[in-house]
This record gives sequence, structure tokens and C-alpha cells, in this order.
Amino acid sequence: MVTIRIEAQWEKNQTATHIRAGQHQMVVDEPPALGGEDLGPNPMQYLFAGMAGCFIGTAKALARKMDLSINAIRCRVEGDIVPESRTEGDPAARPGCVEIRMIVTVDSDEPEETIAK
Repeated sequence: MVTIRIEAQWEKNQTATHIRAGQHQMVVDEPPALGGEDLGPNPMQYLFAGMAGCFIGTAKALARKMDLSINAIRCRVEGDIVPESRTEGDPAARPGCVEIRMIVTVDSDEPEETIAK
């Protein structure tokens, strides 16, 4: 078993959160429209990047295991939020993502039904 860990820190009067993931440093912030300074991707962008990275990593491992020839995998992740839920615009608005969509395209010479599996 392998434990994966990150450490995150936010301090008063800052908009950004600083994250350490192994030897990597990341900054999470929001655009000015959501009260941030746009010093880094927002949390949803990091989440979506993680989802795409995990999906593609798993697809690559499965392709190897199934001995499939894959030329490329493209993954777009998008989600809808209600901006008023993040500001003082509408106190009743539900915060967070309303819907998340993942669109995957696989470039391969394998039959389409094999890739669909």
C-alpha cells in the first residue's frame, strides 16, 4: 500500500492556498470575480485536472493490460457552478458544482467496440 499525501495552508488576509505535494508546490486561488487574485488555478480546475489525470492513467494501464494499441487519449472535464453561490449574491444558492461532464476521445487503430470496453 502507498499513502499519497499533500499539505495545504491558507493564512488570514490571503486569497491563495499554498499546497505541497511531494517535491511540487502549487497555488490554489480564485479569479477576481470570485474574490481571489488569480494567483493559480481555482480548486475546481485542480479537481478536474486530477480527474482527467486519473482517468487517463487508468486507461493507459488498462490498455497495457489488454494489449491495446492506443495513439492518444484526450479528456476534457467541465462543470457548471452558480457564481452567486460563491459570493454574497444569493445566500440560498447551493455552493459547488451543479454538474460535471467528462468528454473522452481515444485515437486508436483498435475496433471501436474494443475501445468502448
